[in-house]
Amino acid sequence: MNNSHRLMISHDLVIDLHHQTVHQADELLQLPHLSFQMLRVLLDSAPDVVSIDGLIQQVWDNRTVSDETVTQRVALLRKALQRGSADNTRYIQSIRGQGYRWQPPVQQKSSGQTTRRSVLWWITTAAVLLLTTSGLLWFDQQRSGKNQPTIKSLMPTSEYTTQGWQYLDKHESKSVRLAADLFRKALEQQPDDVNALTGLSIALSHQVTKFNQSAVILTEARQLAELAVELNSSHAQAWAALAFVHDANGDIDQAISGYEKAISLDPDNTSTISSLAYLYGVKGRLAEALQLNISVLGSQQLYLHVQLAHVLDLLGFEAVAEIWYQRADELSPDNVFATHQMARFYLSQGRFGDASEVVQAAINRGIRRPELWVVSGIIAWLGQDVPAAEDAFMHAVELDPEDTESQLWLFMLRNDAKLTSPQQWRDFASTWFSVTEQWPDTLVLQALLYARFNQAEQAVTALRLAVKRGYANHQWLRYLPVLHHTSQWPEWLALIEQMQENVGNQRQMVLDAAWLPNDLLDPQGY
Repeated sequence: MNNSHRLMISHDLVIDLHHQTVHQADELLQLPHLSFQMLRVLLDSAPDVVSIDGLIQQVWDNRTVSDETVTQRVALLRKALQRGSADNTRYIQSIRGQGYRWQPPVQQKSSGQTTRRSVLWWITTAAVLLLTTSGLLWFDQQRSGKNQPTIKSLMPTSEYTTQGWQYLDKHESKSVRLAADLFRKALEQQPDDVNALTGLSIALSHQVTKFNQSAVILTEARQLAELAVELNSSHAQAWAALAFVHDANGDIDQAISGYEKAISLDPDNTSTISSLAYLYGVKGRLAEALQLNISVLGSQQLYLHVQLAHVLDLLGFEAVAEIWYQRADELSPDNVFATHQMARFYLSQGRFGDASEVVQAAINRGIRRPELWVVSGIIAWLGQDVPAAEDAFMHAVELDPEDTESQLWLFMLRNDAKLTSPQQWRDFASTWFSVTEQWPDTLVLQALLYARFNQAEQAVTALRLAVKRGYANHQWLRYLPVLHHTSQWPEWLALIEQMQENVGNQRQMVLDAAWLPNDLLDPQGY
């Protein structure tokens, strides 16, 4: 049966299989992609039992995962659905020796079917309409024989698009969702509106990169951006939207090409310049990244200060980097990336107390992001407080079960290198890492996993690929608790030296550059 336009209703849940959303009593639940796929399989199979092998086949596409991984995913799905209820089997029942079964009855509807609630909503809306000026106008036109005005004439496409961009520029979860809805309304009226296509693509990419939505929606984001570019190949923002999709998918080289194309069409777009600067930094092109960041100083770009700080940090200008980290944290106290990077900076300097203080201050401000708890766990592990480290990593996983780094640190802490079977860490690697990974930081995470379990050859291979793709943060690798024994691996040490040499070359390019402001690198000048 075609799932593309199905709604499924079970107990107090409404599941939209096309948009991959779940509403529970009118509240949108934030389900990670794997959890949604497991929910879909259980609903499709209800009331029959689905075996663990069946779940692996359908949810993980027959990838090698352990029974424990399936059990953990079921527990995460139960927790997401129970919303504080003590009964965590209200929806999913465990059948000993067989698997899992969805308990409540399931109804299926096409997206064209209208529920009783929606009918009542439309009746109420129509009644309100009769009391408005447009409602009175409708009666006047009926008496005069004129046609009823359409919604399109009352609300021009441009107004939907303009308002959508205003919401999108707020960079908040709710505002991005509202922006997406407005862009969709504009496209219903005018499917070839390049500005609306571009805005919706960017809104969807934001939902994935900043608000932990399923990466599945990036497919639609890419299609929208590609159509926008096809309709108007000179539209700079359309190229930037396409680059953003590649960025979100981890296709760094394609993202860089897209941003460069956008800048060639619109050299003054500070947002695109800032995005390209970030990716230059990821690729180890630190001098170019610094030049671009300097070129947009004074603009209102959200991540400008932290990007500048991070590049200066990588280049070894620690005193100036610290000033910019502090400035970023002060100006954007709710910006988790600024706080996270500053905490990692202090940690890489061996200033564990300062790192812990920064993290705790952000947590006290109500910032709920796994990155902060990961740093907190690393600090505790370095201090040999294993229970505190485990609590921190568990908290990170609870905040975002799909976060690879959080899962990695919890797995490495809980599994002793001497007692863990090779199959266990191989299962973890196949579940959480892609064989086509391009992102240097993620390759370093793979290297950490292999290093933890004394797989020197695989660890060196992963790190070598990360360095080839631009990884430059050799200082960070000095303090991680799972890497202390790598000092006995000559090839690993050679890669660290190569990173230092690469950074040294980039640093000299900066010092020799004509574009470098005279006082930028002088801490006394701030």
